[in-house]
Amino acid sequence: ILKTRFVDNYSKNKINGIYDINDDILDLKEEKELARKVSQNISKYDLVLVVDYGHGFLTPKNIDLIQKKSKFLAVNTQLNSLNYGYHSISKYKKADYICIHDGELRYDYRNKNEKTEKLVIKLNNKIKSKIITITKGSKGSLCYRNNKFTYCPAFANKIVDRVGAGDTLLAITSLCNKLKVPLEITLLLGNLAAANTISAMGTGGILNKVDIIN
Repeated sequence: ILKTRFVDNYSKNKINGIYDINDDILDLKEEKELARKVSQNISKYDLVLVVDYGHGFLTPKNIDLIQKKSKFLAVNTQLNSLNYGYHSISKYKKADYICIHDGELRYDYRNKNEKTEKLVIKLNNKIKSKIITITKGSKGSLCYRNNKFTYCPAFANKIVDRVGAGDTLLAITSLCNKLKVPLEITLLLGNLAAANTISAMGTGGILNKVDIIN
């Protein structure tokens, strides 16, 4: 997948994008090869983090394999203009941790107006997950664990490029949840890290301790 973005040099806003995408599902031979590699290696890892963009790489059989073999599975599914209409978190049956955007949660239930909390409870009943985090952009995030909601505001005061904020929050909170860091601290670190990501152009920056402390 090759994405070329044209950016205005002054405002840094994206003007246009050209995407060269191969989103054909894996054929039988490729699917078996991926399953072989997953089976050989997955037990080596304490945390398995799946970011599913819906471009055909993760087939139902391999999703089932990952769900069965992972010691701790964190899952994120992302909507885009090329997978809209058939890609959602419902393709997963269980996960230790789910982290998705509020819009993706609403898409899954075709529901625009119901409170996010009610939709999260429905999702929790549908997909067996210990922890669910919903990101809400400028409204921060909320997390559902042990039948209780915990909330955290967004901390961004400098927005240069919003790309990568959700991915950063997913990565940090997945690590924290695997290590059983207190939920309030987990959300705080995730939202601070996301704020740091969108304060610079592109996704090439490396998060460091000094940035988080600042």
